[in-house]
Amino acid sequence: MVRDARKTPAAGAHDGVHRFAQVGAEKRKLIRTRGAVKACFRSDDVRKYRRITQTIIRGAHLRILLGRAQVSRSWRRSKEALGCAIHLAAALVCCCIANLADAKPFVVYGDKSLPPYEFLDNGVPKGAMVDLIDELSKRMGRTPEVILTQWDQSQAAILAGKGDALSLMTRTPEREANYDFSDDTFQVSFSLFTLAERRAKINLGNLAGLRIGVTNGGYPQALLRRTHPEAELVTIEDSADGIRRVLRRELDAVAGNTWPLEYFLAELNISGIRAVSPPLEIRFGAVAVPKGRSPELLIQINAALAAIKADGTLDGILDKWSGEKVYVVSRDAVARMILSSATAVLVLLLVVAGIAQFRRQRRALATAVAQRRRSETALRESETLFESVFNTTACGIVLLEADGQYRQANERYCQITGYSVDELVLLKADALTHPDDADEQDCFSSDLYDQSDSFRIEKRYIRKDGKIIWVEVNCAPVRDASGTVRYHVGILQDITLRKQVEAALQQSTKELALAHDRLTAAVQASPAMVFTQDRELRYTFVENSALAFGDEDVIGKTDAELLDRAEDAAHIMNVKRWVFDSGQSAREEVGLSIGGELNWYDLSVRPQFEYGRIVGILGTAVDTTQRHNSELRLRDAMAAAARADNAKSRFLAAASHDLRQPLSALRVYASSLKRHVNTPGQEMLSNMQDCIGSLSELLTDLLDLSKLEAGVVTPTVSDFLLTEVFAQLASIHGPEAEVRGLRLRVRPTRQTVHTDAVLLQRILGNLLANAVRYTKKGGVLVGCRQRQGKLWVEVWDTGVGIPKDKTEEIFEEFRQLDDDARTRGSGLGLTIVARTAELLGLKVRVRSRPGKGSMFAIEVPPGDMAKVHHPADQPQDDSRARLRIAVVEDNHAVREALVLSLQSEGHSVVSAASGKELLRRLGDFDADVLIADYRLQGETGFEVLRAAETILGADLPAILLTGDTDPRLVRSMADRGVAVLHKPVNLDTLHTLLKEATSSSMRT
Repeated sequence: MVRDARKTPAAGAHDGVHRFAQVGAEKRKLIRTRGAVKACFRSDDVRKYRRITQTIIRGAHLRILLGRAQVSRSWRRSKEALGCAIHLAAALVCCCIANLADAKPFVVYGDKSLPPYEFLDNGVPKGAMVDLIDELSKRMGRTPEVILTQWDQSQAAILAGKGDALSLMTRTPEREANYDFSDDTFQVSFSLFTLAERRAKINLGNLAGLRIGVTNGGYPQALLRRTHPEAELVTIEDSADGIRRVLRRELDAVAGNTWPLEYFLAELNISGIRAVSPPLEIRFGAVAVPKGRSPELLIQINAALAAIKADGTLDGILDKWSGEKVYVVSRDAVARMILSSATAVLVLLLVVAGIAQFRRQRRALATAVAQRRRSETALRESETLFESVFNTTACGIVLLEADGQYRQANERYCQITGYSVDELVLLKADALTHPDDADEQDCFSSDLYDQSDSFRIEKRYIRKDGKIIWVEVNCAPVRDASGTVRYHVGILQDITLRKQVEAALQQSTKELALAHDRLTAAVQASPAMVFTQDRELRYTFVENSALAFGDEDVIGKTDAELLDRAEDAAHIMNVKRWVFDSGQSAREEVGLSIGGELNWYDLSVRPQFEYGRIVGILGTAVDTTQRHNSELRLRDAMAAAARADNAKSRFLAAASHDLRQPLSALRVYASSLKRHVNTPGQEMLSNMQDCIGSLSELLTDLLDLSKLEAGVVTPTVSDFLLTEVFAQLASIHGPEAEVRGLRLRVRPTRQTVHTDAVLLQRILGNLLANAVRYTKKGGVLVGCRQRQGKLWVEVWDTGVGIPKDKTEEIFEEFRQLDDDARTRGSGLGLTIVARTAELLGLKVRVRSRPGKGSMFAIEVPPGDMAKVHHPADQPQDDSRARLRIAVVEDNHAVREALVLSLQSEGHSVVSAASGKELLRRLGDFDADVLIADYRLQGETGFEVLRAAETILGADLPAILLTGDTDPRLVRSMADRGVAVLHKPVNLDTLHTLLKEATSSSMRT
């Protein structure tokens, strides 16, 4: 059903009367309420006062009156409604003021620095314990009054009767003597806090030697005195003071309530300090009342506390303050908010009247809001850009308080100084300044900004690691509206490298000036001529002129105008022009005719550049005439020495060859006569052979020693098996030892040595020959030992021995220890051993006992088995075959003796004095082997062998006879597969070589 909106005048009048009656009723109710408020001010019944207040602040009355005032068309009714609203607002204000005026407040003292339990925020008490005291006061019907000071001052105030209770105290036997405690309120744990890197090093079982900060009169102080008397306790002002002193390493740790300290570290964003686990102790706090002062109050507190725990209010308080950072609204602020609300009610009426104006300005306001949003967006972008620049710039940026206390710093500043942000906020800027720069004007002093709004200074800082650096600080102040400096913004640059470069540059400048002075003095004192010339080769500067003119006479002239000979001038001017053309330096020794005499100069010329272009040359000329003449004389002397050396070598070779020739023939004839002489003549022949052998040995030793002293023997070092040398020594000296009735033993060895094989065999051969010669009974032993990474080849004998004081004399020339020894050798064997060992760089060691024997040892370096050359094995044949032998020997006596000896063994022999004669006489004679003297008239035996191979084949075996003992010849022929036999020739050795040479390819 739809009602008709139009009404009759009677109906409208009826409705108006009805509404007026309702307004009157509400007005009478409001009057009665004001009377109740006045009575409330005269009443001590707080509960009654609160009920009246709740009745007044009911919003229904205000909404009804305002609603009816808005729809009323009668000015009188609106005025009545407005009056009721004003009376209602006044009543509300009065009730709020009355609500805050409790006749008997509940005064509680607490610790001002124990967040989040209790702390001061701009002078207003806040915290979980403050909220708990408010709830207790509500349930006790009393007005709370919380006073927060230093903890020891709070205890003194309560004991002096200035308050009712202490907010949060932990029970101890000492405290229970002075206080009565309520039921438990909050759980309290106590811990040690220290630097994170030291946390693992603290042993809670023994705190000896640690400095621990505690607040005076606090529970941690009593706890540590009771449980850890060995710790050193230091009194601190509060937890913040303790944290700062730990960061400065003045304290090892700080002891305190775990939750407040963690709250404090989180609020300051300090991450370098951590709690030591586990806690020192976990207990519960309670409200403390002075002993016996007010038992009724303690009963009321426990009753209210039980109610708070039962309805979950206590848990709600804990949840509220468990966040990282909590903002608390104090009770005074609540009062101000209520008062503001009442005032807002009054203002609301005025706002209703100004609603039209608001609508007119809404569009302008929307525009302003949009503009503000754009400004805020631009501000956020600017802040983002600033933060990006602040964190990524290559310069250190720092924000400081007006007194120089650090407030913020970017990462680059921390890198330059070595401190973290957490460490910097505890310092002032002057703490980093070097003591020597402390007297300079402080860059953060306001006096420096009188002339400008920025200041620049260079000073030294001391980094955290102790390193001293140079920095450039640019400072600018941030002022408030009154012009007072509020902050400082500093830009820091590390200029240590620049300072080092400047110092090095200054030092280099000093050294360059000193070097210039020294060079000038040296040039003036030096006999060298120093000069410069321009591009036309005219002298522009001369010092110490080497020419026959004064220095001033040379300036402006060329070499063609100064030198005697035109060809000399042309030559050195060509050298200088080449320097101009190539841009390179030149040095040459030139001969110049000056004053009719030929002088030699070491001329050095280099180009002079200016802006990349050659503008002249710089040169020096040193007179080398004396040195040049000395070099000429030295060159002539060296040539003469070389000729003498060659003559000596030729003499030794000729002597070796020519002296051995008759001895070789004599030995061959003696060996051939042995089978033709009867028994009575055998003894005489044997004596003759001994004489020939002694003479041959003496000659060989003399020639070898002469070559060693002349320096014509050059070692050829290689790697070889020592057992091969031992085998050759055994085959050479074994028969002689067997004839003398001695036993020659050679110890097998697998060692490889690195030296000259021929010279080592000659050393060991001389030692073996001496051992066999001077041993009458027993034997001789040859072996190798390894000691401390070195190899020693040792020769042992059981001979006559050597006295200890004679071991140095035996290595002298012709030195023999007894007269009988004169018949046994030349006296040069050990001398040759010593000289050859010295040539090879080997050590010789002797150990002997007279009558027992001797031991000679040679140190040889180890070799590499992989580098040893292994010759192919050849089959052995002990039978003596009949051979066709070609002999070439230019000495008639030696040739005839060889032919006679070989023919007596059944061999067929063709002999000749030269290679050409041999080729002519061979004819159809197919020789199996060639025996040739190495030094023939006009040719060598090797050349004869190559010529014979063209007729007899390339595989013709050959044996070269020579009186030259040069190891180079032996090695050269061995590399070509040719055997070498030294004169005088031993026939048994010759037959052995013939057998070895022809065993692999016998001709038929």
